[in-house]
Amino acid sequence: MNGNHGFHIAGELLQHILVGIVTDGNGNTYKGSVAATGTVRMIKLDIVGNFRDIGGRNTMYGGKIKYGMMYRSEELNAAKREGIEQLLDMGIGAEIDLRGMDQSISKFNFTVEDNTYYCADLGEMEYYIYLTDKGKKMFKDELVFIVDNLKRGNAIHFHCTAGADRTGMLGCMLYALLGCSEDDIYKDFELTCFAGAPGRTKDEVDRRFMKYVRENFAGETLNEKYEDFYINQAGVT
Repeated sequence: MNGNHGFHIAGELLQHILVGIVTDGNGNTYKGSVAATGTVRMIKLDIVGNFRDIGGRNTMYGGKIKYGMMYRSEELNAAKREGIEQLLDMGIGAEIDLRGMDQSISKFNFTVEDNTYYCADLGEMEYYIYLTDKGKKMFKDELVFIVDNLKRGNAIHFHCTAGADRTGMLGCMLYALLGCSEDDIYKDFELTCFAGAPGRTKDEVDRRFMKYVRENFAGETLNEKYEDFYINQAGVT
C-alpha cells in the first residue's frame, strides 16, 4: 500500500489523508482514500508527554482561540537540550511552572528577572485555593504574567508534574475567561485521560472545584463567574 500523509498544524485543521491500492482474495483491485479532519489538540513529541495547544476552540464572542500562543504539558525534567530547542522553535518564550518553589527550575533557562518564568505554588487542585489570599494573589499574578508575555509576542508553556490536575485547573480557567463553552472546557480536561493519566473526568473536576465556582461566583456563565472572581476577588483591573 502506498501512503500519502498530510499534517498541517499552523492552520485551522489537522488533516490525515491515506490513499492506497488493495487487492482482495479474488484478484480484484480497489483504489480509494480516507480523510479525517478535526481541530488540533494533542501534539505528539518525543521529549514530553500530554503536550497540547489550547488553541482552536470556538468562543461565545464568535471567534476562535488562536493556535500557537499557549501550550500545556507535563514537566520537562527529562527533556534534553535539543528537545528544548524544538519547543523554542515553536515560539515558546515564557513558562508557568505550577509544581511549587521546591521543584522550580526552568529547562528553557527563562528567568523571573526578565518576567519569562513564573513559579506558582498552587498546591492541590481544590476549590479552597480560591478562598485564600495566597491563592487570589497567585491567580492574579499568573494572569498578569500571561497578558504581559502575549503582548510581547511570547508563546507560553504551562505545566505541573503530570500536566493533569494543576495544569488542568489553569486550563479550565483560561478557557472560561476566553468564553469557551462548558462542554469544551470539560472535553479539554478529559483529554488528559488519553495521555496516560486516567480519572480526569467531568465528575472529578466538578467535585474538586467547578461546583464551587458555579455556586459561589456571580454571573450566569462560567465566563461571567471567572470574570467576577478575577475582578472582584483577585483584584485584577
